[in-house]
Amino acid sequence: MALNLAIEKAASIEGSQRALAKRLGIRENYLSDMKHGLKPCTVANRVKIAQIAGVDPKRAAVEGLIDQLDDNDEIQKGAKAMLQSMLDAFPKERNESKNPEQEGQQGMAERSRQ
Repeated sequence: MALNLAIEKAASIEGSQRALAKRLGIRENYLSDMKHGLKPCTVANRVKIAQIAGVDPKRAAVEGLIDQLDDNDEIQKGAKAMLQSMLDAFPKERNESKNPEQEGQQGMAERSRQ
């Protein structure tokens, strides 16, 4: 799940972005900057956010590692591609699909075949 969406979901569960920031032990403005891609999010915080949001924390950890790698460094770029391949090999959780409308159509097609 994209970090910004995970933050929104976790903040909703916690009651507010302020409450989520407090639970993570960071300032609210830093959380807002993470949500908007202006500040980095540690892997540890990604895992905590995922757990609160009810999404796979292992996937969040790998996504966090991918985000920290530098595309300008060939070794890191290769590692990033390998990690992304690992993620791509496993289906996303149903609520993490990129296109909910397409997922709905696929679900209808699968049900009609049964």
